[in-house]
Amino acid sequence: MRDSTAPKPAKLPFFVADLVLLGAAYFVYMQSEKPLNPAALGLMVACVAAAAFFGVFPWVLEFRALLKWAESESLQSVVGQIDQLETVVEQISGATAQWQGVQEAATTTAANARNIAESMATEIKGFTKFMEKAQESERATLQLEVQKLRRAEGEWLQVLIHFLDHTFALHKAASRSTHRAVADQVTAFQNACRDIARRVGLTPFAAVASEPFNA
Repeated sequence: MRDSTAPKPAKLPFFVADLVLLGAAYFVYMQSEKPLNPAALGLMVACVAAAAFFGVFPWVLEFRALLKWAESESLQSVVGQIDQLETVVEQISGATAQWQGVQEAATTTAANARNIAESMATEIKGFTKFMEKAQESERATLQLEVQKLRRAEGEWLQVLIHFLDHTFALHKAASRSTHRAVADQVTAFQNACRDIARRVGLTPFAAVASEPFNA
């Protein structure tokens, strides 16, 4: 496993040289007469400049080492990626084959779904026609039954009216007789019949002789 830390140059010798040069500049300053002559001043400037160079130079070396280390790491990463390129190509080939299989399966599924939809549409159309015919037949049957019921209702109404008419005539005949008991029994019988007619929705009506006819 590679070390992930960049190598660092030793800074202690440069710091020592820095102190020596600064000390030499101070020594020249203390030993020279005041004001300083150009030679002493030049020597001091040279010492300070050299001290500054040795103070900065280790950082320059560290930066160069770091740059080389980063380049080496990048090169190693590129080499690793190149090594894995063949594996990636194989994976892509496998994925492409799988995608083709999925596409073929999807095409087959879509075709089957289309066939099922067409079959369902045909079945629905046939079922709709069957239901329409069944509804028409049922409607015709219901209409026939309604007609029969209306005809039976009319016949039943005519029978009930004739019955009430005969009962009314019988009551009139009994009321003219001299037998009060018979007349009372016929009146009770007529009232019972009229009460039954009222229950089924038919109200008896006795016309007055002076009243005009109402159809």
